[in-house]
Amino acid sequence: MSKLTKKSVDDANALPKPYLLWDGELRGFGLLVLPSGVKTYVFQYRNEARRSRRLTIGRHRPLTVGQAREIVREAAVAVAKGNDPVVAVVRRADVRADLQQRDLAGGFLASGFIDEQVNGGGALLNAKPSVENVKTIAQSHWCFGTTGLLPTLTTDTPEIMCAAINAVREARFGNSAILGIHIEGPFLDVVRKGVHAALFIRSITEEEINNLAAADRSFRCQFCPSTGRVECWSHCVYPFVQRDEPDHRTRARYGGRCPCRSDRFMLITDAMSSAAGGPQRFELQGRKVKVTERKLQLDDGTLAGSNLTVDKVVRYAVHTLGVDFAKALRMASFNPARYLKLDHELGRIAPGYRASLVHLDQNLKVLETWVDGT
Repeated sequence: MSKLTKKSVDDANALPKPYLLWDGELRGFGLLVLPSGVKTYVFQYRNEARRSRRLTIGRHRPLTVGQAREIVREAAVAVAKGNDPVVAVVRRADVRADLQQRDLAGGFLASGFIDEQVNGGGALLNAKPSVENVKTIAQSHWCFGTTGLLPTLTTDTPEIMCAAINAVREARFGNSAILGIHIEGPFLDVVRKGVHAALFIRSITEEEINNLAAADRSFRCQFCPSTGRVECWSHCVYPFVQRDEPDHRTRARYGGRCPCRSDRFMLITDAMSSAAGGPQRFELQGRKVKVTERKLQLDDGTLAGSNLTVDKVVRYAVHTLGVDFAKALRMASFNPARYLKLDHELGRIAPGYRASLVHLDQNLKVLETWVDGT
């Protein structure tokens, strides 16, 4: 490896996938080149717990390679002294005296919520994939305690699916709340299609297998073949949490309480563009969707996702279904983190874990949210 210079950085051409150029002189100093041509300086290191971290330094232009190198040198010195430049939870005894401390004045401090099925929010749908749309969707849910999510694409064309994968892949860099992508369909049993457009349901091709295999980090694809649904986890899905009260069959069977195993269930939203402050009416692939009696439906009555945020699901689970508060928080944070194989850094408040947190009041409404301490 040669030393990163202005010439080598300028000459680094964009490729179909993101790649890193490492500096041959300063350990961990690198340049991330995205398919869009954006070039970002990064610092890769291991903290005291031997966990790998990547710190984003900033974009090439306005930053020069020399300026980025100096920032990395300072960060490397901090790492050598046992400090972690990426904000994480630390023991009280390890808090530096010069750091500002805040009294939250009551309420509950919990690990931030992780939602593994988010179609949209803040008036935007991931059905129109772009880097900016993905970031805006993540930002809209941030205000409601969601510090990690998987932007979700429902059944669509191969071109839209590839565009969504590429948009999420690029948006992940520089936005740690975006944990991967969830592709729902399109390889489904048309009999069980729900809101999925039959026009786009198809058998998988070799090209699509290759595209899916190339999607890195926390990628999830949901299939529903005619031989039976392939799912390894259970979900507390939107139709169950949108009613004001459990229906008579649920009430009779479970006495109004949710029969959840807290180690196996995840709370998800299946949120659409109406969630997190979006409109009450919108279009999905040319079909009109509207909020009817707190449910999202097509004109023919087919359920079409939800307008929920995770904080609402947590409150419903606790106040209406009678789920223990600690168990509900686990279903909204640790369980999805474990499912995504991120439970070594997310889903708990513990030393070495990322400081992605949510502050709730006594009624479990969100007061403040932090993603990696900010």
